[in-house]
Amino acid sequence: MSYLRRYTVVFVIMALTHTALAWSARLAGAETIKTQQEVAQSPHELKRADFRVTGTSCASCLHHIAREINATPGVIKTDVSIFYPYHGVVIYSGEKTSLKKIFESVTDKSVKFADVKDSDIAEIPSVIIPK
Repeated sequence: MSYLRRYTVVFVIMALTHTALAWSARLAGAETIKTQQEVAQSPHELKRADFRVTGTSCASCLHHIAREINATPGVIKTDVSIFYPYHGVVIYSGEKTSLKKIFESVTDKSVKFADVKDSDIAEIPSVIIPK
């Protein structure tokens, strides 16, 4: 088998694996959007926090972290990247919760959150992408 053919096969397998992981995460609710009634409508209450997850590198663990964060009351949207350096983003209502409560909702205490940047946003974005 030629090198080009081997690399093509490896690339296709990696692409299919990534697609399968993305679809399973979507179906399992890793990026669940809560209804507008569950969050305050006032723009000054909406916040976006970007962070980096340390202490784990397992895709399943990162997915579990996203689900735990999303289950926190006041959290609107969450996404955690399964690719290094494991960036995450959370959109939340500053009136209903705080970053401390959000990060404390993660049960795995070996997980740490680094490079946290919190900012106010005017509206809930339709798509969130970890930076």
